[in-house]
Amino acid sequence: MNLIRRRAVPMSLPPPVTHRRCEIAAIRLRIAVLQAACDALKAGFNEDQSRSPKGRWDGG
Repeated sequence: MNLIRRRAVPMSLPPPVTHRRCEIAAIRLRIAVLQAACDALKAGFNEDQSRSPKGRWDGG
């Protein structure tokens, strides 16, 4: 039987690996949101463009 005791990690602080993975996921999410915004601009999306009564864009 192996009786190696591990030091307890406080519950308020995540382990370093988990914390890094969360940071990386947050950065990837920010990049994806910025990429989607750039793609919308390239596609010609403009919030201020006039709209018809049905909510469709008028003109190009």
